[in-house]
Amino acid sequence: MTESEVYTNKELIVMIGPIASGKSYHVNKHYVRSHQIISESHIQNGMSFEQVPQVEDMKYAIMAVMLRAHMIRGLPIVDDEANLTIESLLILKRFAVEYDYESKGVIIDTPIEVCVKRIEIMLDRELNEDSYKRIEEEHERFREIKQILETKDQNILDDVVIVSYGGK
Repeated sequence: MTESEVYTNKELIVMIGPIASGKSYHVNKHYVRSHQIISESHIQNGMSFEQVPQVEDMKYAIMAVMLRAHMIRGLPIVDDEANLTIESLLILKRFAVEYDYESKGVIIDTPIEVCVKRIEIMLDRELNEDSYKRIEEEHERFREIKQILETKDQNILDDVVIVSYGGK
């Protein structure tokens, strides 16, 4: 890849999926060498603060600054977070339009049972009822977003692909 090719790939890849579905796995497998990665969890870990409302606001402000900085340079970008609200997708679409980027959604469609098992392995314990209920709610939000994005005339993202890690 030549230097001039690096600055002409103005695409924003938007990862969409629930916790432990394989979003970061997909990013690491397909984009880590070619795209700038913006990750909510990496910013959170780098901030070394507990999750409180003030830190949440700061985290999203940092993500927006990073997104704009990479877009000003015309670099290809991956937004590696859940993106389970229409509002978050519309904000990303607004950035893409403002900087003349193509927006591509990558929906990671992994069964809840697989996600739960991955979380339990990471935590080295079974999930309690409250935790499982939160994951069920997140999967419900995911199904709603997926259904909207599968509609051909959705006008949120320019292109959408669906990938599954762990079943179906």
